[in-house]
Parts: sequence; structure tokens; C-alpha cells
Amino acid sequence: MRINECLAVVVSEAKSSPAKCAELAKLRHGVCGSGTTVGMVNLKSGMMALALGAVCAAAQQGTVKVQPVAKLTATDAKFEAIYKADEVWRRAQVGAESAEDEKLHLGPAHLERVDPATEAKQTAHWQSVLAQLGKINATGLSKDEKLNYEVYKAQIVVAANAQKFKEYERPVNSDSQFWGFIAPLDARGFRNAGQYKRYLSRLHDVPKYFAEQETEMRAGMARGFTPPRVTLEGRDRA
Repeated sequence: MRINECLAVVVSEAKSSPAKCAELAKLRHGVCGSGTTVGMVNLKSGMMALALGAVCAAAQQGTVKVQPVAKLTATDAKFEAIYKADEVWRRAQVGAESAEDEKLHLGPAHLERVDPATEAKQTAHWQSVLAQLGKINATGLSKDEKLNYEVYKAQIVVAANAQKFKEYERPVNSDSQFWGFIAPLDARGFRNAGQYKRYLSRLHDVPKYFAEQETEMRAGMARGFTPPRVTLEGRDRA
């Protein structure tokens, strides 16, 4: 749901039922949830809850107005088809993690593949998306979707260039590394049996995952593509 549509819903709820509006504001993935479109507007749930709370209060006082939602143009629909198809593809790369899984804080069942065949598919995908975006006449997009198009296209260009220059052959730097996300970052990742099962499943993939990453790093080293030595000093003792 687009942000303006979301706010329209919230304002409506605030006027008809303050309690219902307050409940919406508490939802981590409510009507404006972050799981709508990959790479598009992606507000953190905590910030969104605060924003919805403020809108609720203002709406109840009659001090907020939401502009009518603009009707999608034919070009908007074409653009939407592109980024929604991309979202489906991205989810498939992380074990077909669904929006429902995200709401339940269930991580993917498997670690990503980083072998040459997978990297080739990644490269082909981003090039394909760029080609599709190149066929979109931005002048035919609505105001909101034109902004989304500009942001989204810039993100895809970055992803395509990362593949073109084989950034994946350097998966370690001074502040992040490919193994850093394997375990949940806090206790929220271990609150139910499903989360534990997903974690154990990912652990089974660790040997293969590390082997593939090491192969990629060795390829990077062979062409002199590594992080600067100074940025990794002390990493072996961390």
C-alpha cells in the first residue's frame, strides 16, 4: 500500500474509532508495513508506529488533511509489474521468504548461494531489470511513482554495477563480513520453534556457504581485488 493510501486509512480510522487508529499505530507491519515492495519506500516499523501515532492524534483533532490518492496511470502499472516481479525474484533468492514469514520474524530456511552460477544469474537479472526500466517513459508516471522510479532505478544500477565489477569477490571489510548475519542479532530471533528450526537449517548450510565464499575471495585475490590491509588489522583477533 502506498504511503498516501495508508495515511488515508489511518485518518479515516481516527475519525471513526480512535481506539482502532491507536491499534493500527502499534502494528509493526500494519497498513503501511515495510514488506510492501522491495527497494521502494521501506520505513522502519518503530518509526512508522510513531508516525502513525502522530497522524492519529492530529486526525482526531481535525488538524491533518490527506490529499486524495492519485489514480495509477498505465505507465504506473507497467512500472509496478517490474518491481513486483523483482520482489518475487529477490524473495526466491533467500529461500522464498514470504511477507508472512517477515511478519513472524522468521528468517530464511537456507543461506544464499554464492557460487559462480548463482552470481551469473544475479548479473543477468539486474541487467534484465535495467533493460525493462529503460523501456518506461518516465513522463507517463504519476508524481509519486516518478519519484519511486528514480529511487528504484538508482538502486538497480548500484546492484548491477556491483555484479559487473564482482564486488562479491570481496565479501569482507572493516565493519561487516559475510558470516555476520548467520545468527539472529538479538533474542527476537529465538522466540518460537519456527525460528529455531530455521536457524538450525541455516547452520546445516554453513560448510557449503563458507566454501563458496572462500572460492570467491580467492578469485578476488588472484586479480588483486581485496580490502586494504589496514582496514583488516586486528580482524583475526576480533
